[in-house]
Parts: sequence; structure tokens; C-alpha cells
Amino acid sequence: MGNEEIGLLHVLSMQNHSPYSGEIPNMTYKPQINLDVFPKVRENELYNYLQGLKASDGAIKDLIGEMEKSNTDINLLFYGDHLPNLFTGLENQFTTRTLHETPWFIYMNHGRSKAGVQMEGLSPSFLVTVLLREGNYYVSPFQALMDNLLTKGVKRIGDDFIVSKDGKVTDDELSEDLLELVSDYRLVVYDSLFGKDWLPSEFFIL
Repeated sequence: MGNEEIGLLHVLSMQNHSPYSGEIPNMTYKPQINLDVFPKVRENELYNYLQGLKASDGAIKDLIGEMEKSNTDINLLFYGDHLPNLFTGLENQFTTRTLHETPWFIYMNHGRSKAGVQMEGLSPSFLVTVLLREGNYYVSPFQALMDNLLTKGVKRIGDDFIVSKDGKVTDDELSEDLLELVSDYRLVVYDSLFGKDWLPSEFFIL
């Protein structure tokens, strides 16, 4: 398939970014704030933030409705960044890990992903890998490496550890074959970002 037959849009949205200084006009959704957990001094900000989330939900629903009307197969990969700074200082109620986990979902129109995808704690570096797997697409050598890691339960790769369904596992606890895959990933990423970029573009791009 030629590149002219494939479209990719990477869109960044800031529509619900701070400051949260005003309510959304004419919104019927009225969030209830638990002041036993959240400080009253920031209650109005959280209220406005939650209204923004509700508005985003409605916009995504409309977008998916338009996708279903299209004759073209469309894949939507939607992911967030982090919770707002409204939760700074509340680490006793919301851990640092919770504050920086990335919410995400994949939607494919025309019923091509009916089962959905559920993978908690997955690093954003694997999101394209999940999309390619879910769509049963041909993959580049790099994405084949990522898919092998995902198949073996790897969700995140650190400097000397991985995170899997079993939690954090250090390198010296890994099996020989998995450590080899993880080491390959680290070498490829290091070379492409900080090294001499030895690998050709075809290794990463179809």
C-alpha cells in the first residue's frame, strides 16, 4: 500500500488545561466534591476541571459517531498525560504513580475492535504496538521487537528493570531470552536518541 493511501493525524489538545477559573456555561453536569479528601480552598477549580472532563467525553462520543459514518477505516488512539496540578500536595490520597499514569484507549470504527483493549500500567511507548496488534497490521522490525516484549508481559522498561503484571522486576531476575530482548530495546533506543543512529529508517518505518 502506498503512503498516499494512509493518513496520520497527531493532535495535541489543551482544552482542559489550567487555569480552571470558570464554569462551563449551560452545563447540566454538577460534580460533587468530597471535601473529606479534597481541600475546600480548591473546590471550585476541581469543579471546573471535572466539568471540562465531562465536556471532553461528549466531544469524543461525537467524534466516534462521525468515524462510524465514514466509509474509511479509521483508528483512534487517545491518550492523556497526567492529572492536573490540582492534586499536588495530596500524595497521601493520590500517590505519585497515580498522578502520572497515562489514561488511554484505542477505538477502531466498523466494529474492528469489538473486544477492546485493557492493559493497566502500560507505558506510552507500547501504545502504537497495541494499535498495530489490534488491527493485525504488518509491522516494522522495531515494532516486531516491541510486540515480542509485549507478548512476554513487559509493560515498561527502565534502566535496570522492567515492569510486568508481576510488578517491578530487576534485570538479574529476568530470564536469559527476555533480558536479551530488553537489552536490544535499550541499545536501539539509546543509539537512535544519543548514539550515531546506525540503524536505517526502514528499521522503524514500514
